Amino acid sequence: RTSHPMPPSTPAFVATSPAVAPAALSSSFIAARGAATPRFTAAPRHIAPLHVNPPRRTVVNAAVTAPAPSAPITDNGRVHDYVIIGGGAAGCVLANRLSESSNTSVCLFEAGKTPDDVRLHIPLGFPYLPGSKWDWAYNSDPEPTLDGRRIYLPRGKVLGGSHAISVMLYHRGDPFDYLRWEDEFGADGWGPEDVVPYFKKAEKNSRGSDKFHGASGPLSVSDLKTLNPISRAFVDACENAGIEKNSDFNNWDRPQSGAGAFQVTQKDGVRVTPATSYLQPAMSRRNLKVMKDFLVEKILIEDGVAKGVIFINDDGKREVVRANKEVILAGMPALSHSLH
Repeated sequence: RTSHPMPPSTPAFVATSPAVAPAALSSSFIAARGAATPRFTAAPRHIAPLHVNPPRRTVVNAAVTAPAPSAPITDNGRVHDYVIIGGGAAGCVLANRLSESSNTSVCLFEAGKTPDDVRLHIPLGFPYLPGSKWDWAYNSDPEPTLDGRRIYLPRGKVLGGSHAISVMLYHRGDPFDYLRWEDEFGADGWGPEDVVPYFKKAEKNSRGSDKFHGASGPLSVSDLKTLNPISRAFVDACENAGIEKNSDFNNWDRPQSGAGAFQVTQKDGVRVTPATSYLQPAMSRRNLKVMKDFLVEKILIEDGVAKGVIFINDDGKREVVRANKEVILAGMPALSHSLH
């Protein structure tokens, strides 16, 4: 894996994993228990064009100027049933699902702005997004095992989250990882057989519906409209070298090993994100309030229960929004620890 995404024109992929080729989903998972964890190697490394500035780290709280710690908190009586922190993938899906009932009021907070940059929507625009205002542009602490280097970690600062600045590859991962979550870490309900129906429910695949894919969900998934000839030649060369061709890396009836082109979250040549698939269709609902460009500073805890959030308003002052039922933390883990 590399710290930079691969361009949409070269999504070739080579992987090595246990040579298991079961005939059925359930039998493959049973046979795989106790098997070695597969290892993966991504193919060509992406080198950003010369006209693209290298990523620059953004201060996390740069969205607003925080008031002094002693500044008063205003409570204007804003109350919703659910308050969601973070307008990424999870936040957009939750906002849509929870607001389906007109009797339920939902408030979604997102620190980023409205995705009004054309580069967020044209697939070729993605090299311009890392390090831009649409990216939190995190760096890790110095890594002892990497000779003190810091690892750049792009994270979307916009409705749609990191999906809005990613390379758009649609890949669910390896079923062996889901098995490990379930067997070794006690994540009941996260086994491969458990999650496939939800993947299918979310997906609208241009190839149609089958055992592993859905065709009626909100998230559009398609083959690349134009595959780079170099990518095609690379996959052909892999096949000539004895590496099996893989036309669907989300087919869990076969090993992940092989070479092929990923499918992408695009529709008619335009990027698709959870914001466009889930949130946008719900924006007209009167019971859904989307708070863009507002930074949540703290979760309001009363008697050990989350009762709302404190955010910084347009005037740079602290304000409260209360939750009748739940405060849902759907932001990235890097920010979650600072909200209590």
